[in-house]
Amino acid sequence: MNFGVVRFRRLLPVACASLAMTNVADLVDVMIAGQVLGETALGAIQLVWPLVELLFFFATTIASGSAIRYSIALGAFEKERASRWFSNGLVLSVAVGLVFAAAMALLRNACFAFFGIGSDVVGYVVPYWNVFLLQAVLVPINIFLATLICADGDGRCCTAAFVTEFLVNVVSTWFLCVRYGTAGCALGTVLGTVCGIGVLSTHFFSHSNSLKFTPHFSIRDSWEAFAAEFPASSAFLFTALMFVLMNKLLVGAMGDSALTVMAVISMSNNFMMFLFGIPNAAQPLVGVSFGEKNYGAVRAVMKDAVAVAVLFGCALTAALVAFPRFPGWVIGVETPELVRLSATAVRITSCSYVFTGVGTLILTYYLFIRRQGPSMALTALQEAVFPVLGCVVGLRCFGFVGFWTGYALAPALAMAVFFGALFVCRRGRFDPFLLPEADARLTDWNVTVSDKAACEVAQGVHAKLEEIGAGMKTVVRADMLVEDTLMTVKERNPGRKVRAEVTLDCRDGVKLVFRDDGVIVEAFTDSGGGDWFRAQTLGAVVNTAVGRNNATTCGYNRAEFVLE
Repeated sequence: MNFGVVRFRRLLPVACASLAMTNVADLVDVMIAGQVLGETALGAIQLVWPLVELLFFFATTIASGSAIRYSIALGAFEKERASRWFSNGLVLSVAVGLVFAAAMALLRNACFAFFGIGSDVVGYVVPYWNVFLLQAVLVPINIFLATLICADGDGRCCTAAFVTEFLVNVVSTWFLCVRYGTAGCALGTVLGTVCGIGVLSTHFFSHSNSLKFTPHFSIRDSWEAFAAEFPASSAFLFTALMFVLMNKLLVGAMGDSALTVMAVISMSNNFMMFLFGIPNAAQPLVGVSFGEKNYGAVRAVMKDAVAVAVLFGCALTAALVAFPRFPGWVIGVETPELVRLSATAVRITSCSYVFTGVGTLILTYYLFIRRQGPSMALTALQEAVFPVLGCVVGLRCFGFVGFWTGYALAPALAMAVFFGALFVCRRGRFDPFLLPEADARLTDWNVTVSDKAACEVAQGVHAKLEEIGAGMKTVVRADMLVEDTLMTVKERNPGRKVRAEVTLDCRDGVKLVFRDDGVIVEAFTDSGGGDWFRAQTLGAVVNTAVGRNNATTCGYNRAEFVLE
C-alpha cells in the first residue's frame, strides 16, 4: 500500500471528527433549544444558521487555503516560507472574526426586517444573536488551528480538543439554556469553543510541533490563500445564500413553521459534514506530494479518498432514508404535520450525499494542484446554478416535494455536466486528475522497516541507478545512505513496527527522499548549516552528500539528500 495512503487513513478519523464536531457543536444550540424552549425557539435559532454557514465560508477558506500553501512549501523543503503561511493565516483568521462580529451587530435589525418574522420569534432570536457575536470571533481561530494542527499530524491533540469542546458545549448549553433561554444556548457554545481552542494550543508546546509563528502579514499572501481555497469553501457561501432563499420561499408559502422544517434539514445536512473531513485528510498529503512532483503518490491518495467518500456517503444515505424522522426527533420536533413534512424532506435530500461528498473532494483536489478553472466551473454548477434552478422550478411545478427534489438533484446534475464538458474538452479522454504522467525515473519503495527491507530497498535503488547510467560513486553513496538511514529508523524505534518510504528521483541529478512514521529525528546543525538525521552511522555519508533540509509534516519525518 502506498505510504501516503497509509498516512491518509490515519489522518482520516481525526479530519472527519473535526468537521463533524465543529458543526455538531453549533447545532447543540438547535437541539437543546428545541427540547427545552419549544419549536418557536428552534425556528428562531435556525434564522441565524445562514450566518453560521457564511462564517464557516470565511473560516474554512482561510484555514484550508493556508494549509494548502503550507503543505506545498514543506513539500519543497521551504520551511521559512511555510512558517509565514501559518503566521499570515492566523492573523487573518483573527481579523475576519472581528469584522464578521461587527457586521452582525450593525445589520441585526435589517436581517429581521428582511425575513418579516413575528414578534414571538424576535423575542427568542435577539438574545441569541447578541451573545453569538462572541462565537463569530472564535470560530475562525478554532477552525484554523484545528486544520493546521491536523496537517501537522497531531491527531491526539485534535481529538482531545473536539471531545472537550463537544462535552463542555452540551453540558454548559443545557444548564444555561434552562436559566437564561436562547442567550444561554449561545453562551454555552462560546464556552465550548474557548475550551477547544485551549486544548489545541497545547500542540505548540509538544515535541512534534512544526508550526512556527513569526510576525508576518501580507495582503498578497492573504489573497493567495483565500483564492487557493475559495472555489471549495464557497460551498458554505452558496449554502448560506441557498438557506436565505429557502427561508424566504418557504416562509412565504408555509409561514413561520417553515423555519422548523429548515432546522431539521440543517440537522440532517450536518450529519453529512464529516464527509468534508475527507478532503482535509487528503490535503496535506496531496500538497506535500505535489510539492515534490511525486504525481504517482497524488493519484494514489486521491483514488483512496474517492473510494472512502463513496462508501461513507452511501452509508449515510441509507441510514437517513431508513430513519428520516431521527433528525427531527433529536431537535424536539413533535407537531405531527411538521414531523411528516420534515421526514419527507430528509428522505429526499439524503439521496444527494454521495454526489455531494465526491463532488466536494474532486473540487478541492483541483485546488490542491492549482487548477482554478475547473474548480471554479464545478463550484458554479454544484453550488449555484443547479441548486437555484432546482429549488425554484421544483417549488413552482411540484410544490414542497418538488422543492426538495430539485435541491437533491443539483450535485448529481452538476457532476454529470462538468465531467461531460471535461471529456469533450480533452477530446474524448476521461482523466479527472489532470496530472502529468508519472515519470519513470521517480520510484517509491514503501516498507515496514527491518534488516531485510533495508537491504531490498538498497538493492532496488542500486539497480535503478545502474539502469539510468549513474556513476559508480553515486551508486555507492546511495547504497550507504539508504541502508544506514533505514537501519537508524529501526534502531531508534525498538519493539515498534515502523513504516518508511524511500523515493528515488532521477529527473534532475540524483535525489533521495526519506520518510518515516516513527519519532527518530533530532535536528542539529552541521558545519555546512544543514539539518540532518542524527545518526552515528550516517556521519560519513553526510559528508559525501549535499542535502537541503529535513521537515516534519503530516505526522511523519522527511529528509531529502541530493547526491553529488
